[in-house]
Amino acid sequence: MNRTLLTLILLGLFLLAIVSPFAALSGLMLIAALTIIYWMGLTIVRALVQGEVDPD
Repeated sequence: MNRTLLTLILLGLFLLAIVSPFAALSGLMLIAALTIIYWMGLTIVRALVQGEVDPD
């Protein structure tokens, strides 16, 4: 589960970097943003389906 959370955080940071106001190529930015949103969605669904719980 920690790996899943780390992946979500990293993908979210990449999404913030791409959607920043300094991005010049809007077409490429849109494609990259949609791809990252798709990966984040898959990661969330995978985490919910697997349901791994770390015993502490």
